Amino acid sequence: MTPALLEVADLSVQIGRVHAVTNATFAVGEGEFFGVVGESGSGKSMTARAIIGLLPAGAVMSGSIRLAGEELTAATRRRLRELRGGSIGFVFQDALAALDPVYTIGKQLAEIQRTHGSVGAAAARRRSLDLLGEVGISDPARCLDSYPHQLSGGMRQRAVIATALISDPRLIIADEPTTALDVTIQRQVLELLQQIVEQRKTAVMLITHDLGVVAETCDRVAVFYGGVIVEEALTVALFAEPRHPYTRALLDSLPKLGQQRTFRAIPGAPIRVVGRLTSCPFAPRCAHATASCASALPAETDLGDRRFRCCESPQVGE
Repeated sequence: MTPALLEVADLSVQIGRVHAVTNATFAVGEGEFFGVVGESGSGKSMTARAIIGLLPAGAVMSGSIRLAGEELTAATRRRLRELRGGSIGFVFQDALAALDPVYTIGKQLAEIQRTHGSVGAAAARRRSLDLLGEVGISDPARCLDSYPHQLSGGMRQRAVIATALISDPRLIIADEPTTALDVTIQRQVLELLQQIVEQRKTAVMLITHDLGVVAETCDRVAVFYGGVIVEEALTVALFAEPRHPYTRALLDSLPKLGQQRTFRAIPGAPIRVVGRLTSCPFAPRCAHATASCASALPAETDLGDRRFRCCESPQVGE
């Protein structure tokens, strides 16, 4: 892996009695496309919000989050505001909600530039035109003078990506950026994010529930379940040889091109962790579960090129 840009260690987030994230540890390298995958409520978005300091009121966080060596958990609110839209760009799932409906795209891009540096109106407009062109908008001038509701869904998402790029961030966190888009536009947005990684050497942390998206774009992937990272590996290795039963169950639930077989849904429903986690969160839905799975949270097995938490042997799923 390239040198670590983002380092998260033993991150836990508690909201009331709900443990949304438990002891999450991972790193994102410089210029890496890193995927975070899991079902709804698995802790993916809460981890992202912890990184940028936008947790819900009353949330209690512990652990360490370091960006380029700077500890973010000790950062002031002012410093976190500087980082958001500065060193860290954020691409939201709902572009229409992320953009202010009463201001044109141009005014919003200019405001971000003024927030993160002293820039004149003419320079801000030139920079905005360049960025909108870079993200693939064919008529940047018209887009600048348009309000969000006047743009298509794909153009709005591209505009949101432009806002994330405005300050040349080192890391972009994209939280399900293609969910509300049709398949053709989804591919275009993903290709744009890949282009940003390749050309700008910006790291991207992509949060998604779509394993197909992960397979097409990500270098490495972390699989969340019940607020826990149950497996992390190179994407190619994860798809070829999943080591955690949940990862295998996810892959088995996908349709296979050219194969006719019964759809294999995962039995049961995703867990909501109330109180401290004292067992494997996937045990109630796991066909391999044993008594030890219910007695303690499995220790992490580190094989160098992958990590996973399972009471079974490292060969589980083979």
